[in-house]
Amino acid sequence: MEYERSFRWPSLTAGVRWLLIANTIVFVVHAVVVGVTHDPGLLPRWFGVSGPNLAEGFGLGLLRLVSYQFVHAFVPPTHFLFNMLCLYFFGTWVEAGVGKRRFLAIYLVGGVVGALVEVGIRLLFLQSADVLVIGASGACYATLVYAACMSPRATVWLVAFPVQMQVLAWVLVALGAYELYANLLFGAGGVAHGCHLGGALWGFLTYRYRLDPARVVDRMSQWRERRVEEDAVAQRETLDRLLDKVHREGLSALTPAERRFLDRKSRDMRGR
Repeated sequence: MEYERSFRWPSLTAGVRWLLIANTIVFVVHAVVVGVTHDPGLLPRWFGVSGPNLAEGFGLGLLRLVSYQFVHAFVPPTHFLFNMLCLYFFGTWVEAGVGKRRFLAIYLVGGVVGALVEVGIRLLFLQSADVLVIGASGACYATLVYAACMSPRATVWLVAFPVQMQVLAWVLVALGAYELYANLLFGAGGVAHGCHLGGALWGFLTYRYRLDPARVVDRMSQWRERRVEEDAVAQRETLDRLLDKVHREGLSALTPAERRFLDRKSRDMRGR
């Protein structure tokens, strides 16, 4: 499916608007927190991803796979600005093509995959995964690569130079792979290149194999709704059977388990 070949200032889409607002609010809050505490690492420690904090209980570790995507470095602000520009240009492109729900799934899951790849690389090759990862770069790379797969020949203007989307995407991925290789040889730098490449891989696989995490969530919700409905039907049938038994044989004919069931249903009815 081919989309427009020119890449002008796009109209802001609903999903991208929500993400831009959320990221901006967190960035402003981060600036205020740094001003009050003089600790630029406070929010990253709370919401960033690392190997050790992924194992924290009550699901807090897994929640960080999403929360880290909204926290950016306080200094320099270019980390935040570049990610938001990428989100604006390429996110609106993707959302216009696939819809808000699918775009948000591509974006957010891309960030999750990117974090897991970064942590995995640090564990396997650097024997240390305690470095905090923050920012939306993995999600943005997923969006960029997906946009490039959608419209590989579309033109992007970089300052005064026109570049095809596919060229831009693969050059950035190649540079990220080179930087990651250099980091593995000489020690990890301050940029999570593994996160970028993980997000890019997710964007490519999602387009290539038409993966749709949102559809999986929908199917799980439908399955849960069916289970609830089936359970309600089974309980109504059990209640009808026991009431009929009481009508025919009296309360004394009920087993202890059947009495407990009737008592519970009676309490439920009184509580409504």
